[in-house]
Amino acid sequence: MANARELQEQATADIVAARQLREDGEQFKAKATELRAAAEQRLADASTRTAKKIHRRELKVEARRARNERRGPKPGAVQLTAIHRFLIGLIIVGAAAIAAIGFTGSYGAVRDLAEEKGFGGFAGVLPIGIDAGIGVLLALDLLLTWLRMSMPMLRHAAWILTGATVWFNAAASWPDPLGVGLHMAMPVLFVIVVEAARHAIGRIADIEAKEHTQTPKLIRWALAFRSTWRLWRRQQVWTVRDLNVAIADEGERLVYIRSLQSKYKIRRAHNRKGSGWRQQATEAELRPLDLYDTGVPFEDALRRAQTGATAPAMGRPEKRHGKQTAPAMKAPQGAATGRHDGAPDPATNNATEAPKPSATERPGGASKKGGKRRPGGATRAEAKAALRALYDTLGRRPLEGELVDELKRIGSEFDSRQYANKLRGEIEQKESRLAALGSENVTPLTGT
Repeated sequence: MANARELQEQATADIVAARQLREDGEQFKAKATELRAAAEQRLADASTRTAKKIHRRELKVEARRARNERRGPKPGAVQLTAIHRFLIGLIIVGAAAIAAIGFTGSYGAVRDLAEEKGFGGFAGVLPIGIDAGIGVLLALDLLLTWLRMSMPMLRHAAWILTGATVWFNAAASWPDPLGVGLHMAMPVLFVIVVEAARHAIGRIADIEAKEHTQTPKLIRWALAFRSTWRLWRRQQVWTVRDLNVAIADEGERLVYIRSLQSKYKIRRAHNRKGSGWRQQATEAELRPLDLYDTGVPFEDALRRAQTGATAPAMGRPEKRHGKQTAPAMKAPQGAATGRHDGAPDPATNNATEAPKPSATERPGGASKKGGKRRPGGATRAEAKAALRALYDTLGRRPLEGELVDELKRIGSEFDSRQYANKLRGEIEQKESRLAALGSENVTPLTGT
């Protein structure tokens, strides 16, 4: 009986323990459920925050892309690639290292020199002030150059301070030439690096602002100095920024002069009062050269001057200043030309009777753009539509000559290069993506 009672008590205790364990297990399960729910909530919150960050980042990228597309690429702007950025970063790090090494090397020498000259406690900060001034002046000069507001005084002041630093360092090693050279190396190297950066920044700013003027190469100056000087002078005086355009205009002018020389059998111009071809040529024949000297492109100068005037290759007209020459003996031309003997020569008659407009007049209704007006031709809107279609036809940015040819083909009111470029600018201003289809008709020059 005792054993049975003990077993019953033991069973009762086990039942109580089991119930307790069951209750504890249910509590643990409830806590685990709560912890799982909290973890899932935190995970959901983190996922939501991450998704929001990703969404905001995508929105920023899309907004930046839309802003860039709306602005459009600047014609002629320098596009930096990953390699360019890597090289720029490497140059910046190297320039900073050069500046730090130069400052560290010159600090002690300048401080000792300042102490010798009686600066006292100020001698310790004097080198820092000089080097900081050099850095600030050069950085400000680079910034203003980038903004196309350069101030030469900043460069000159930085050079003076750099020269003073070199002088202070050289004084510590004087008269040892090797020591002086070692003290000069780092400051001079730093100035060279900064000047190279300034040159690049200034050139890029001019290109992006379309105010960069291409200049002839040094080899052209060496081989043909006189003609190169004339070419360079025309570019600077009349703001002809494209070197290829200036060369083409000068070539057309020389060909025209050779035709006049061949016509009058005179190779030298002498002067206007002499007996050269300029004295023999008519006012109408010399008018393109006069217009060219006032900055008008030679093609437009010819177009303006060829109204009632004969070209150099046509019959010999009346001479300048009212001078007459003995008529040349000619074979009868009635049978060949269908004119009776004694009939006036149309070319000579036109050249003699046509009124001679002044240099400020535009014969034939030429517009201010320099082209000849064609009444009843294609309107401005039709010309713009035709030039816009030329982009799609070619799949690239048309060249200047192609624009002019298209204007001539459709019979536009004006067909000058200036008019074509103006229409091109209006089209690309309205649709900026067209400027990225190709580059302008410009050959990059190096070594100038």
